Amino acid sequence: QKVRDIVYKASQKKFYVDEQEVALTHLEHDLLLEFFRNKDILLSREYLLETVWEDSLDKKIKTVNVAIKRLKAKIDPDGTKEYIKSVRGEGYMFC
Repeated sequence: QKVRDIVYKASQKKFYVDEQEVALTHLEHDLLLEFFRNKDILLSREYLLETVWEDSLDKKIKTVNVAIKRLKAKIDPDGTKEYIKSVRGEGYMFC
């Protein structure tokens, strides 16, 4: 699977940006995979909490914001590619 210059190799469960492997936590992996599956679809923080944090007791909206911030820093360290757009009051969109 490929979105722009991010490639997901399902067999290895790994993401690559510009052919460089990105070291992600289990949570970040699941989060990015959810975005991949829902490209160009606005995902609410509530939806992400329900889907990605299924087992977690710590289900707080802020948790989503923090995880996405960390994820963005890993897949777009320069902050120039805007893979994940924040839609104020609504959620996030991966495009």
